Amino acid sequence: MKIRIANHIEIFLKQISNLKTLTILSFSNNMCNAQHWQELITSSLQYLYDFRFAFCYYYENQTNEFIDK
Repeated sequence: MKIRIANHIEIFLKQISNLKTLTILSFSNNMCNAQHWQELITSSLQYLYDFRFAFCYYYENQTNEFIDK
């Protein structure tokens, strides 16, 4: 299954195509598709110079405990 960036965020970013700096902090795994980010940036954010992306990923081990990495 291909995970896409949330549509409302993608529409918003396309409206501000002259953006030079973008920092995103995400607590959702559906924002972690690097290939889609690359496609969005190269096609719609040509002036973007500085892109910073931080996300949290939670892994559930066999004992059903959550590990913050």
